[in-house]
Amino acid sequence: AKKNTSTQAPDGTATEFPFVNSVKVGSEQVYVNGLLMDSGDYTTNVAGGVVTGVTFGTAPLTTDKVVFYGVYGTFTSVDFTA
Repeated sequence: AKKNTSTQAPDGTATEFPFVNSVKVGSEQVYVNGLLMDSGDYTTNVAGGVVTGVTFGTAPLTTDKVVFYGVYGTFTSVDFTA
């Protein structure tokens, strides 16, 4: 998984956090203040077979640190002979 960002910063009112990079379904990891959130703590927003962001039931506060990780990007080739 790679670190991801959102176009939304915590502000105490926003609950929807769109990802800058869509991630593979099931690979998203959401941390608030260093604690890994359970999938029941947020809802994934899925479009086109990928997770495009998450929605929290309660808006993170301005002072909360919200960090996202997930699998995204492509592999062009992997050399297993080296």
